Amino acid sequence: MDVTSIVVAAVAAAGVGLALLGGSTRARRLRQRDPLKEIRQEAAAVHKSPQGLIQEMELRLYDFGRGAEARIENHLAVLDRLIVEADREIARLEAILAESRQGLNTDRPLSRSEQQRCFAMWEAGFTVEEIAACLTTTATQVQSALDEWRKPDERAA
Repeated sequence: MDVTSIVVAAVAAAGVGLALLGGSTRARRLRQRDPLKEIRQEAAAVHKSPQGLIQEMELRLYDFGRGAEARIENHLAVLDRLIVEADREIARLEAILAESRQGLNTDRPLSRSEQQRCFAMWEAGFTVEEIAACLTTTATQVQSALDEWRKPDERAA
């Protein structure tokens, strides 16, 4: 073998050795590298930057807004249910009131105590309709009782 072949073989062997050494060095560096740690470091760096702080505040504000909106929607739903229940109760009470007013339309004579209350309420300034509602009778009955009460006064005059 001549010297040139030996030198070429040695250079080739050195090139292959360096290539293998470089590949193993890169492989060792890749094995030692922790991508999760790098991501955490990058996130911490971004988090500490002014832009990162602004983004974090925007996210917090957005989350707070969503929470407030959800609470408001819940309150509105509760209020809607209460309104429906109140409407039902109003309808029930109106029905009871209508039934009780039907009983008022009976023409019955006023008792002596009812007549006295009627006179007292008239003197206090109540109208005939208000007195009739309080005594659960008709306005015509109250008016006739008041007319009878006034007649003795007219005779005396």
